[in-house]
Amino acid sequence: MNVKWMSILMASVLVLSVSTVIPAVATETNPPSVTNPVANPSTIANDGSEYTELTVDVIDDTAVDNVTVDLTPIGGKVVYMSCKGNYTENGKVISVFNYTTNVTCPPGTYNLVVNATDATENRNYNNTKTISLKVGLPEGVIPVYFEPSKKVVPIGQEFTVNITVGSETNPAYNVTSDEISIEFNPAVLQVVSVTNGPYLASSGYSTFPMTPTIDNVNGKVTNAAESISGGKVAPTGTGVIWIITFNATSKGSSYVNFTKVWLAEPPGTPADLLPVAISNGTIEVGEYGAINGTVTEGDGTTPIEGAIVNVTQDSTLINSTSTNEIGEYVITELPAGSYNVTVSKTYPDRPSMNCAPNTTSVEIVPGVTQIVDIKLRHIADMYWDGSVNMFDLNILAAAWNTCEGDPEFNPIANLYSADNCINMFDLNIFAAEWDTTYY
Repeated sequence: MNVKWMSILMASVLVLSVSTVIPAVATETNPPSVTNPVANPSTIANDGSEYTELTVDVIDDTAVDNVTVDLTPIGGKVVYMSCKGNYTENGKVISVFNYTTNVTCPPGTYNLVVNATDATENRNYNNTKTISLKVGLPEGVIPVYFEPSKKVVPIGQEFTVNITVGSETNPAYNVTSDEISIEFNPAVLQVVSVTNGPYLASSGYSTFPMTPTIDNVNGKVTNAAESISGGKVAPTGTGVIWIITFNATSKGSSYVNFTKVWLAEPPGTPADLLPVAISNGTIEVGEYGAINGTVTEGDGTTPIEGAIVNVTQDSTLINSTSTNEIGEYVITELPAGSYNVTVSKTYPDRPSMNCAPNTTSVEIVPGVTQIVDIKLRHIADMYWDGSVNMFDLNILAAAWNTCEGDPEFNPIANLYSADNCINMFDLNIFAAEWDTTYY
């Protein structure tokens, strides 16, 4: 073979070898694996004075192109993480990516989304992992906030909002007196009363509250002040210092903002005024109503815990909740209109005991809580007398071997609803509950 043909052959082998590699990289579809998302330390202050290292481990079948973390929830932006090193585990090379940051955001728990992208032409990515970071106030700073901070109420309703000091991570301390002023939207809200809360009195000593000035024309409350006698201090912890009762007079949105917050130490202490961090609130007033009720067995008295309550309007799910240990549920903030309330209960460990869904209609009226009590029937208890017996067997037998659309078809006997026919599947469910008494 001469030199020319040898060159052509070698070039052909090279092209073929390259062509067998590139498609494999281009068509690789597995995204990178992201594990061990960690913030260290897991809690930092929200004033930018403290830093945390965010780290993740990444594995990919080909190569990792980049890893980002979204810091926008904590006042930052999407940033690229750096590869700080590699280690081998179970024969796989694992790359460790990190980014160090501080925060400027309100206190809370934030989940920061990590996105790892590989180097293939498909750009396979994995953004299913998050790094959890807790953000608190700097040490020694006392939070002062409205509780609840956000509330939705119907027109005409009176309601209370507490002014609370301290939290689990930043307790109030060394407080001997306070003075608070607030502002609100007088076109939406009016203040009915302002009373001192129990926090300062929990010191066990007498307190001297000043009578607050209520200005419903300009939307202000001023001179809400209280002091413990003899320079004594309230216990370290959290508590309510003032209770404000509002009346929702008109539809709209109202700010509830602090204009003055003083927490004072006993006279003669170096700081005198304690450091505070305030959080304002909002109140939405509209034409809202509510639903509450109790879900029970067919006897109307035995409560069912963990039943799912869905509120729908025109087949759209509006709200959902579950019943508590005594079968009660509450759904609030529903605009006026017509709704369906559907209640169901399943038993994953014993599906033959499931309850049939029960739906009822309700009309929501602004400012009114509608009582909707609902009874549920276990699917095998077709006769609905609280037990599975011959009465139920008679119903099943009358519809035996029929399907939806047949004259004798009875949907109550359709225990296995997946096939809409009455057959051995339904009989199996029935047999599993035979001779069971529910109430």
